[in-house]
Amino acid sequence: MPELEQVRRAQSFGARVAVTSNGHDHSYDSLLSVSEGIAASLLDGSADLGEERVAFLIPASFEYAAVQWGIWRAGGVAVPLSLSAADPELEHVITDAQVDRIIVPEDSVEKLRPLCDRLSKPLLTVEQISSGQSVPLPELDPQRRAMILYTSGTTSKPKGVVSTHENIQAQITTLVEAWGWLSEDSIPLFLPLHHVHGIVNVLSCALWSGARVDCFESFDAQAILERVADKEYSVFMGVPTIYVKLIRILEDAHDG
Repeated sequence: MPELEQVRRAQSFGARVAVTSNGHDHSYDSLLSVSEGIAASLLDGSADLGEERVAFLIPASFEYAAVQWGIWRAGGVAVPLSLSAADPELEHVITDAQVDRIIVPEDSVEKLRPLCDRLSKPLLTVEQISSGQSVPLPELDPQRRAMILYTSGTTSKPKGVVSTHENIQAQITTLVEAWGWLSEDSIPLFLPLHHVHGIVNVLSCALWSGARVDCFESFDAQAILERVADKEYSVFMGVPTIYVKLIRILEDAHDG
């Protein structure tokens, strides 16, 4: 199996917009190119990462998708970190998952540097690894491990849940069929990207379908409502607290 099914599908979407973030549209071609460069940088001459755990702390953005795909295409296991986690929580995930390297945007280096130095973990920036040259990428069996997500830890310390590429693909295809995703669809992404809802239900389903993901680094209710009113989205997913906030804003506007 030379490439993941997500990658093969993306090749057919070409110039279509995959991700909108920070005011810029990024095509599927760009996602493929940048993620390949990231994979090459991570491999650094190796043939396969061999399920090396690579953590990343990146807000919802094109860079998040490219890094996730880059880790996968290099044969690594993606370990997304929570943007709101304090150092003790991050340390638990990094040590428990036996993470080898951590990727962050340039503006997050200051936040992670002390922890990475203390744990003796290499800290890479997205900018450093985004321009790798094209190299042969490993063939990936669908049953290889792909991602480790951590539970919320309401009763004890968060526990890592491992998904294979096959697991993730099964979730995606089931949801895409059930919800009738189309390549013409567009969806906002503001949910946390260290849990299944944001990663699989929104980002992965959209990219599988050739749809467009509009990324918000944080929940911006006013901007989202304006785009909903302008009919920019055909799919919308949130959690109860999100809907409560949106309803309150609409009610306040109506009362005003």
